[in-house]
Amino acid sequence: MQELSPFPLDSNGQAEWFFSLNTIACETIPREMVRALCRDLTDRGLCLFRRGLFDEDGMPAGSGYGITAKGLGYLHSLQAHNSNQDIQ
Repeated sequence: MQELSPFPLDSNGQAEWFFSLNTIACETIPREMVRALCRDLTDRGLCLFRRGLFDEDGMPAGSGYGITAKGLGYLHSLQAHNSNQDIQ
C-alpha cells in the first residue's frame, strides 16, 4: 500500500505545492539559513524553485520551493529509517 503524502505531485512527479522562505523559516532557523538549505536541496534534485506563483485565490504569491519525486522518496526513506529505530 502506498503511503499518502502531504506533498502532492502531479502526473510528471513534479511538486504541486510550493512554500515561500517565510513559510519555512522560524525563530530557530532564520530565513538566510532556510535559503541556503533550500538551494542545497535544489542542487541535489530534492526540491524545485519556482517564480511567479499564485495562491489558491489566484493572487500573486511570489516564489517558493516544492519537493520533487526524488525528494519525496528520500523523505519516505528517512521516515522508514526513523520508525525502525523506534522499534529497536
